Formats: sequence, structure tokens, C-alpha cells
Amino acid sequence: MLRNRKFRIILIISLIATLFITTVLAAYGATAEEKLKEANEAKKKKEAAEESMEEMEQRYNELDIEIRNTEYEIEETKKDIVKKEKEIEKQEKALNQRLTAMYKTGSVGFVDVILSSEGIQDLISNIGMVQKILKNDQDILRSLQKDLKELAKLKKKLETKEQELKDRQEEVEALREKYRKAMKKYEAQEAQLRAEAEQLAALAASTSGDGAGQYTPTDFGTYMWPTPSNWFYTSYYGWRIHPILGYRKYHNGYDIVLTSGTYGAPLYAVGNGYVTRSSYYGGYGHCVMINIGSGYTVLYGHLKGYAVSAGQTVKKGDIIGYIGNSGMSTGPHLHFSLLLNGSFIDPLILYQ
Repeated sequence: MLRNRKFRIILIISLIATLFITTVLAAYGATAEEKLKEANEAKKKKEAAEESMEEMEQRYNELDIEIRNTEYEIEETKKDIVKKEKEIEKQEKALNQRLTAMYKTGSVGFVDVILSSEGIQDLISNIGMVQKILKNDQDILRSLQKDLKELAKLKKKLETKEQELKDRQEEVEALREKYRKAMKKYEAQEAQLRAEAEQLAALAASTSGDGAGQYTPTDFGTYMWPTPSNWFYTSYYGWRIHPILGYRKYHNGYDIVLTSGTYGAPLYAVGNGYVTRSSYYGGYGHCVMINIGSGYTVLYGHLKGYAVSAGQTVKKGDIIGYIGNSGMSTGPHLHFSLLLNGSFIDPLILYQ
């Protein structure tokens, strides 16, 4: 993860440098240089916020496990209490039957003892009465005393566990609030970074013309970037609040737009391979998937249209389709994913 972040920063900084330094700095001097520094500072803040949220995510998961374990212990303790109460009730019934029988036979002193006792525990504490009960009755009393003590311990344990549960739930709620604030801060920093990139792009465009057509895809050696080079992210690989569904969901790729001319811009094969899909694919809308070897398959989602068909062989840099807004999309962009042996992984692994 850390290596990916470092690469991501280097990748975007180098992108900004490629796009803007040669044209913008020459034309605008210190102004553009200052904006580039500000963009880099925003990157550092974003990285710090991202690390902070990962730590909170880890603690949140730990608390979730602790809460489930505590809830289980509470339920088991409640069952033990019910069981123990039934055992005590059974023993009290047996003892009462024994005392009733002794009363009917006229055992000396039992009437006074029974009438003077306010309850079963008071009766147990009456030493004079215990001395008059036969061994079998004493066994019942000893067992009853033991069960009453165990019941008291179980109730105390239940009270403790319920307090632990309450404490953990409060910590989770506090963590959620902290997470929400951090996410808000993170999104603000990301928006700031995008704004800086767009400002630089606008400055560059004013000196070299408009549109995405002037930008060529960036070749990183083994693999090529899937879009023209005037790109930036609108959503990263990892956990996020889904912009349409509204709940927290794992995002299995990167959402990429261009500083200008996003809709209909060409998309490129990142490497040599063959097309495994060129069709509509659920929430991805119009979708192209290319097997590029070594277990890797790249996925291009939300396309406007296709430039290849399934089964076709492609070479790195070939146009395979065009950025669109199909499927579950909030606006024109490319959803770019990478699968390794059928499982989604961070696409930036290709460029490390």
C-alpha cells in the first residue's frame, strides 16, 4: 500500500511536470511554479489523511470483532443465569417440601424457625435450624448456598460484560464520527488537488490549444497508460462512499477523467494481448476486457463505444474504445481495473 502511494505521488507529479512545466513555467514563471508546489503540498496532506483513515479502519474492525464476542458472552451468561435459577428453584422446592413434612410431623422448634424466617436465605443463615436438619437436607442447603453464590457471580459478570459492550459501542460511534470528519477532510484535500491540476491544465491549454487530441498516452515502458496524458483521478482504488448507492463499498479500480475533452476521448491497450470482452457488462456499462498475459486482465468500464471486438489481438497503444458515461456512472469517465487470475488488485501495480 505504502509503495503504491509513493508511486501514485511520483506518477502524478511527473504527469504535472510533463504537461505543464515546459509550457506553463516558460509563460507564467513563478506563478505556475508556486501552483505546482501547492499541488505537491496537497498531495502530502492527502497521504497523511489516507494513512490516518487506514488506522481508524483497522481499529474499527477490531472493535467490531470485540463487540460480537462480547455480545456472544452476554448471551451465554444469560443462558447460564436462567439455568442456575432453575436449579435453585428446584432445590428450594425440595427443601420446602422437606420443611413442610417436618412441620406436619411436629418437629420441635421448626414452627418458630419457619415463621421467623423472612426468606430462604434468612432460613439458611439460621444455624439452629440447620443443626436440626438431617444430612440429606444439609446437602441440599449447601448446594443451594453454592448455587446462590454462583448466581450472584453470573449476574455480576453479566453487568460487567454489558458495561464493556456499552463502552465499545461508544468507542465505535466516536470512531465513526472521527472517520467521517477525516473522510470529509480527505475529500476536501483531494478536491483542492484536482483544482490545482485543472488550473495548471487551463494555463497549459491557453498556450498550446484546447482539447484532448493534443495529448498522447504516456508510455511507462512495459505498459502504457490507458488514456491521453491530460488525466487525473476522481476516485481511487479502495473503500469509499459509493456516489450512487450511498453506502460504503470497495472500489475495485480508478475513475479517470481528462482536463478537457473527456467524453469520446480514445482509450488505449495498456499492453499486448487479446480481447476477452467487448460488450455491455452490468454496472460497468459498455466494457472492454483485455488479457495482457502473466495472469493480468485489464477492464475498461463506462465506454461510449468500441474499437475492438472479443477475440481480437491488440498491441500496446492500439485504440480499443472511447470514454463514455454508460452503466452506473455519474458522468463521463473511465473506470480502470486490473485483475490477477480473476481477482481485482490495484492497477498501479502494472506501473511499478
